[in-house]
Amino acid sequence: MSKQNKKKRIDWSGDQVSAAVSIIFLCCYGYMALGMQVALEVDVVGPGMFPKILTVLGLVMSFALLFKSIRFSKKDDEDKTSIALKQRSHMAVPIGILLIYALSLEYLGFLLMNFLFLLLILRYLGSSGWLRTAIVSIVVTAITYGVFHSLLGVRLPVGTALIWAWKTLAAL
Repeated sequence: MSKQNKKKRIDWSGDQVSAAVSIIFLCCYGYMALGMQVALEVDVVGPGMFPKILTVLGLVMSFALLFKSIRFSKKDDEDKTSIALKQRSHMAVPIGILLIYALSLEYLGFLLMNFLFLLLILRYLGSSGWLRTAIVSIVVTAITYGVFHSLLGVRLPVGTALIWAWKTLAAL
């Protein structure tokens, strides 16, 4: 082989890619946090303090993950390959359920989507029995709704599709 064909290839592990993407995201997030104006002229903690704290903590953890993955990347690569393929297939289902939850939350509302999300995730993780899982999902959804809507005053999505269906049924 010639020297031109022996280009050094960089092998990125999943941890290294995750750390690099996190570092880029957190740098952008921190840059935007620096631009937040203080509401009062008094020396108090302003609205930009929490994003700055999150940025610093996130960067520390991302760099720790990056250095750990570089340091230990050469050990046990052969054994991890077969395990990694199995783990990826097991991660696809919860990620898909979470993606569907996030995309349809505004349209179907918090109550319905949170119930369905918990029901599917708990069953996927091995909860026994549909009835028991449905009861747990209803209770957790009710408690979550109560805390966020009643105690904290957070407006949760009602669901535009549900509002449309309700108006359509009321017009009949």
